[in-house]
Amino acid sequence: MERLTQDLTIDILSWLPIRSLLCCKCVCKTWHTIISDPVFSTLQLHRSSSSDLFFHFNFSIEYGDFYISESGSRYEAHSQESDFYLALGNEDRFEEDDDEDDSLILRPSKTVHVPFFIDSWKDFNVLGSCNGLLVLSTIWNTESVTMFATEPIYIFNPITGEHLQLPSIRISPELGIVVKFLSGFGFDVSTQDFKLVILLFYVPHGSDVLELESTMNEMHVYPFRSNTWSKETGNVPNVLLDTCQVFSYVFINGSLYWSAIDVDSRLHILSLHLGSEDFGEIPTPDLPLLAENTSKQFAWDQSDQFALGVLEECLSLVDYSHENFIDIWQMMNNNGNEHWVKLLSIDREVMLYSLQSRSVMCLEYGKKGEILLMGSSNFVVYNAESSTCTKVWVAVEGDGNCRAIPFVGSLISIRLA
Repeated sequence: MERLTQDLTIDILSWLPIRSLLCCKCVCKTWHTIISDPVFSTLQLHRSSSSDLFFHFNFSIEYGDFYISESGSRYEAHSQESDFYLALGNEDRFEEDDDEDDSLILRPSKTVHVPFFIDSWKDFNVLGSCNGLLVLSTIWNTESVTMFATEPIYIFNPITGEHLQLPSIRISPELGIVVKFLSGFGFDVSTQDFKLVILLFYVPHGSDVLELESTMNEMHVYPFRSNTWSKETGNVPNVLLDTCQVFSYVFINGSLYWSAIDVDSRLHILSLHLGSEDFGEIPTPDLPLLAENTSKQFAWDQSDQFALGVLEECLSLVDYSHENFIDIWQMMNNNGNEHWVKLLSIDREVMLYSLQSRSVMCLEYGKKGEILLMGSSNFVVYNAESSTCTKVWVAVEGDGNCRAIPFVGSLISIRLA
């Protein structure tokens, strides 16, 4: 190894998976210096081909704490409110379940320590995920959303453990009461900077009815390098008030995406370009007509039946609105001509007992035509070749709601992002 030039050493190391790099940092001072360099972190991220998952469990146990563990296949019980886990890499991800036929086990490879939420009695959310960084907060779309400005927001790298608390958002009480928020997180290639986006919806003081005509909105944007929030009022499409996909984990080609159903039962897919910070709307797939209903609650319920995702670096859409089947669409780009292609149509009877949920999200498209799907708090692998569905258990102890977020592990430093 001493005969290798530094450039060749950098090139070799940059192709290694993130777990191997963490071990390589301990080999010698030279490797530690190389792997700690921000230029190397960017190179490694661009060359990464792994499909990782970030798991968040809410156990609803009051006054718990968090911990870090590299216990491999052992998972001890802990008294805590929430846990974070990472499943790194997509090779040999699933194991056969010896205790139950027709099921698989997904065993997270890393338990993540979250020190800045110690002794927090509140559940928390992942507001966004991009290039190995996560945005975490205890903000929820409940009564506590009116206390938005008091809830801390953190940027966190679960691989390195680095975290940073962001400045508080200054809401506008003159616009009314905050009744809903949306979030998204991505990377602006034009400025080479990360941006966190928070969309706020207000109703007038004394009103408890969400009406589009009386609702005001704001867009707050936090570019990392400026270390300050910018604010724009009235530019958010009001149809987003009816979306169920509050946290946009869909960041493709410089834009964030949300889906929503309007009161006329029409599906909308809205985009926000992080460079121009302008909203747009893209065509939807050729879908059968949804049931017509003028009720806002009905529109919100229908919105829950569609979920955007990313499959093979393309925008995807799961349509769960049909009685007999589930459609999975993918946005293809042929020489600049973007169009929707139906990737799969799954018989709902195949998933009848495996995925009890009102909504389904696509997490990843694996080898041999296997696709990992997430329901409200459970997971299945659907095999397109055999048209079979297999239940997946996440190997951690404790009962609670589990959510998985697509994630790519990186060594990017929050301080230098």
